[in-house]
Amino acid sequence: MTDLEIKRIEFLQNLISRMAQNSLTIKGWAVTVIAALLAFSNKDSDQRFAFLAVYPALAFWGLDAYYLMKERQFRNLLQKPAAAGAEFSFLVEGATASAYFGAAFSVTVWPIYAFSLIIASLITISNR
Repeated sequence: MTDLEIKRIEFLQNLISRMAQNSLTIKGWAVTVIAALLAFSNKDSDQRFAFLAVYPALAFWGLDAYYLMKERQFRNLLQKPAAAGAEFSFLVEGATASAYFGAAFSVTVWPIYAFSLIIASLITISNR
């Protein structure tokens, strides 16, 4: 391997690590915001806060899926060998619906947000 190829691999690994870190950060924010809204709904006995927890759950789910999709695209780019003498390209294929929904319903993504949505729904229903 040449120094250029090693640098290419290091750069791609850094991109993949950044996407994974973004996904982890989003999960942390999602749990914090949703838990805070659910706590407010319990404290004030106001079901609107539990209902409002649905919106950040869906928004964070979408963002998390996006970063996982991008991480997978960069991993695929890492798998492809570069042609000898060719310039390195870091362009990934465009976001397709199947790639996005594949990431959204990944085992590492959907349980957190589905559980949050179920809890928010149960609290909203029980407070009526």
